[in-house]
Amino acid sequence: MHLKKLSLTISVALCLVLTACNKEELKQDSKNSVDTKSVAGEPAALKKFLSVILNVPQDVILYDKEKKNFYIPNTVFLESYDTIKYRYEEANEYKLNNPD
Repeated sequence: MHLKKLSLTISVALCLVLTACNKEELKQDSKNSVDTKSVAGEPAALKKFLSVILNVPQDVILYDKEKKNFYIPNTVFLESYDTIKYRYEEANEYKLNNPD
């Protein structure tokens, strides 16, 4: 019985530590992060795609042009531009249901 409580306590503590580490990585300086609308040459289609697949408004999705990452503040979502572009290119069902 005590072994189960101990393993549960260790598991919860480990989860909390890992979660805290991820949040630190997502903190960005507001001067480095910009909205995709203001980045020259950034396709709005990627932001719309993320909005639909993540079920969030487009204005919450931000783009860090120095690190080339899409992210949503105060969440664990952080993906590179190349990853999102690849997923968009492979999303045939999305393109059928959401013509540009």
